[in-house]
Amino acid sequence: MKRILISLFVLALTLVLFLSACQRDLPANDKDLPKTDRTSIDEPAESVEKPIESDQVTRPLTPARSLDEITNWTFSSVDLDGHPVDESIFSEATLTMVNIWATWCGPCRIEIPDIGHLANNEFKELNVQILGIVTDVELNENHEIELAIAKQILADAGVSYLNVKFNYKNMNDSLFKFVQAFPTTIFVDSHGNVVGPEIVGTRSKDAFLEEAQARLAMLND
Repeated sequence: MKRILISLFVLALTLVLFLSACQRDLPANDKDLPKTDRTSIDEPAESVEKPIESDQVTRPLTPARSLDEITNWTFSSVDLDGHPVDESIFSEATLTMVNIWATWCGPCRIEIPDIGHLANNEFKELNVQILGIVTDVELNENHEIELAIAKQILADAGVSYLNVKFNYKNMNDSLFKFVQAFPTTIFVDSHGNVVGPEIVGTRSKDAFLEEAQARLAMLND
């Protein structure tokens, strides 16, 4: 009987994890990536959109080993309409909630309406902004179908917070290699430092609000 109860518990836990997050496949190194995924890094096309370049790039002295160790995070990309975006946006709020998602991830889509509500209401009062990173809409790649799907998902959810394309060149080693599943959410202060541990899997509106309040408290400690 005891073995049966243990087996049922393990099965239930596995089901919860499956329903709340989408596991991503992790290549061992760049050689395991499809050739097309590496082309944009080494040989960027002439006609593709280009992100803005940061005048100053500050790197931590010790490389991060996990998401919560990231400091002075810098990036450059474009939003879903092609407008340049970089880490300077972090200075526009006390805290930025970075939601890392993919269009094919069901749990990612489920939480988007709640995130949008927070962006327009409670988060605005707390001076917390939202940044979404759509990982399967890659900068300098022909991902027009995924781009159209991403825009439709956001439109159907009625949200207007900022979402950017995934820029492999300056987001993979600095951020994405630490992401194990979708959605993954982190909070970043005005200087690009990750505050607190990452959140893996979907969360409710109230849960995200509590997470934001907890991290604001960390900044004041």
